[in-house]
Amino acid sequence: MTNKNPFLPRLLRFLKSIDAMNNEVNRNMLLSQLNNCPIGSITRLTGQKEGDLDNIVYAVNGWGQTNTGEFALIILMENSRRFVQGLMLENELDNLIHEYQRINLYEGIPDEEIPDEEIPVVICSMTSEEASELKEKIDSNETPNEFLGFQQLKSHFECIAEFTNHYDEQRDNWKPFLHENRTAKEIVKQAIIAYSTRDPNNNLPLLKPNFLSEECFGDDQAQRLNTWKKLRYSGGILIVDAVSLFCPKIKRYLIEEAQILANQNITIFVLSPTNISTFEARRSFEREIANKMITVCDRFNNHDQHCEIGIINLFDLERRLHSIIPQTSKNIKNYKLENNKKKFRESTQQNNIRPTGVGNLIFGGENS
Repeated sequence: MTNKNPFLPRLLRFLKSIDAMNNEVNRNMLLSQLNNCPIGSITRLTGQKEGDLDNIVYAVNGWGQTNTGEFALIILMENSRRFVQGLMLENELDNLIHEYQRINLYEGIPDEEIPDEEIPVVICSMTSEEASELKEKIDSNETPNEFLGFQQLKSHFECIAEFTNHYDEQRDNWKPFLHENRTAKEIVKQAIIAYSTRDPNNNLPLLKPNFLSEECFGDDQAQRLNTWKKLRYSGGILIVDAVSLFCPKIKRYLIEEAQILANQNITIFVLSPTNISTFEARRSFEREIANKMITVCDRFNNHDQHCEIGIINLFDLERRLHSIIPQTSKNIKNYKLENNKKKFRESTQQNNIRPTGVGNLIFGGENS
């Protein structure tokens, strides 16, 4: 992408509209995670917000892809998300990232011919309110038996003593213990975007996550059941917070209601509160997961690559996400194809239309 491309001025207008960019420290944060890039070569203009942003953006754009295959400018844009999270500007940021992907991966191809695909993602996490309620029950003098396992885990994992700090009003904004400065939504979105952009020849459509956490754990039962049902057929990714499994609502809706944990189309990654390298800690952790999610443990013990228990660091999570994206994308594509066939059959039956020609080859029957 050259400097003449109208995308860069639009990106700069977006960045300059963020109040936090008045602070040089925040502008520096745009350059985080750009490992092995020549950050020191950028001409910085201290005290000049607009000129400094101009130099940063045009320099980063010129770096193209990093040594990990990710586009440097996408990393910069994702770094700006923390300043617009929950605001209308976040939608504008998503649109800019999506447009940049299209420009780089499908240059010269008409928009209508660009493949696009959403991967369903559910962040199985408490809200901040639910976390506070859980803490009150656990801290009470008469701790119910169902929370005794939490007390045992806490004895191994000191970091979960103040676990409520990791949760937000929105489930997707849970900050996993493996990276307290990034939300689960940010981590998953970055991983899917990075996979889409790292290899222009991977023959996958342009991928983006479709977060369904609120639909799956909301108060509308009909919506919950319908969303879980669709996921059973389409496939998707579940990122599970191990601590949230002690939350009655998460336990009820995910384990008892969803009927999805044994489904081979569903990827389930259970994140550990912290390192579980010690034998006692791992045994305690796995025992609690087994008590709550026996089907998930069965998949894990049978070496199902779409099921992992006890992920302890960001690199491991991103690596595993990258490993399952191709098959997940294929499953979703097959689901859409079968769904379209079903709708076609229903339409022809309702209108008393018999398939002819190519329709016969697909659906069976004699040519008329």
